[in-house]
Amino acid sequence: SYICGTYYLDKESVGARRQRAIRGLAMISMINIGQWIYALAYQFSTGYDKGNAPDPPIHYSDGKDFWVPFILFVYCGIADSLVQTYAYWILGAISNDPKQLSMFVGYYKGVQSFGAAMSWIIEAHGVSYRVQLLICSVLAVLFVPPTFIVSKCVQDKGGITSGS
Repeated sequence: SYICGTYYLDKESVGARRQRAIRGLAMISMINIGQWIYALAYQFSTGYDKGNAPDPPIHYSDGKDFWVPFILFVYCGIADSLVQTYAYWILGAISNDPKQLSMFVGYYKGVQSFGAAMSWIIEAHGVSYRVQLLICSVLAVLFVPPTFIVSKCVQDKGGITSGS
């Protein structure tokens, strides 16, 4: 995420801020959706679900049985950090007013916390891991169009709410 932020999103030589917002969304969306496709492929190619964990547990010496999910976990971490980096970058790009930025970030964190609370509720109701994965995958795709609309609002100078 540091490389994406420093060498792409914040790099004026790459293009105008609106172009970086739209292209950055495309790049990060492809990486994020790719992660969910990998997760779906892995989840549905194994019998693993609630009440059906590997026995004995997977060990690093198990070769492919270890490396396939290990790489998936690493990929998930990278994709998550890229989405977070982009979210904060786009918030900073749409306003230069600290008061409005704090409201935007508060709203963003509120939605994020609501999603986390919903995940605990879904888990508490015993929803299978496969259904949980499908929910996350669908939400990952659904976030792209509204974020694209926001990215098109980014101005090359100033911010949409600052009047500059």
